[in-house]
Amino acid sequence: KDNDYLHSDRVTVVIELIDINDNTPIIEPLSAIYIPSELLETSQSKSITITNINAHDRDSGMNGNLTYTIIDGNQNDYFQINSLNGTIYAQSNSLRQGHH
Repeated sequence: KDNDYLHSDRVTVVIELIDINDNTPIIEPLSAIYIPSELLETSQSKSITITNINAHDRDSGMNGNLTYTIIDGNQNDYFQINSLNGTIYAQSNSLRQGHH
């Protein structure tokens, strides 16, 4: 409409929704991980890979991109995770024996 509200026009607009973020990521289950104490003793001050989190998202494009983070259960900051590929690692000199 014009400012005088006397003149107006109409147009048809077609909106094509290509992809919506409607799928949750699927994470492959992990089994228990055992790290022998010998590895910790021989890897002083080295970063060791603990495991890889494997996940995928059925959305396409940017909606299918995943990032990884540790949000709970890492009170002593023993573990770090690569936010792009899900690799969990630790510094062997700070990792204590036990259940984590």
